Amino acid sequence: LVKEISMIFNTTYHIEDMFYVLCLNEYEVTLSSTALFYIEKSVVSKGANEMISGDNYFSFDEDEHYYLLFSDGIGHNKQAAALSLFLLQAINSYRKLEKRIVKQIENANALLKSKINEEGYATLDYVDIDLIKGELEIFKCGSFYSYLYREGKLSKFKSNTPPLGIL
Repeated sequence: LVKEISMIFNTTYHIEDMFYVLCLNEYEVTLSSTALFYIEKSVVSKGANEMISGDNYFSFDEDEHYYLLFSDGIGHNKQAAALSLFLLQAINSYRKLEKRIVKQIENANALLKSKINEEGYATLDYVDIDLIKGELEIFKCGSFYSYLYREGKLSKFKSNTPPLGIL
């Protein structure tokens, strides 16, 4: 029933409280759409060149989700940094227009390929954490391994796709 209510109102709900009312012979349920989970975050970035790194990231909370987007433009120069920033800005713009993450990435990749005259590539890590359900969705394009440490266990995620600008 909670799933159906969530679909009707286009908001994820969870049962906050439920108890049986004996005189009415029924249950009373309190639903909530507030986050059950929170994120403690810290990001450190340092490139090989002290002045310029091809790495960029966005992180933000929206609609009870926490989003983390990483991109690394291939190279250690201004062009690499500009390319990864452009990719993240494109993904963020498409995110507001398209709900499906795969489609957001496809659109940003098409824009990336049409924008640059010479070859340029950028990796992407796209993390969406549902703060109500406690579920994580991760998309990786051409990036190195990512690790998740949870409940004393280390999980490794790898990318099976090339960087964006190639696909």
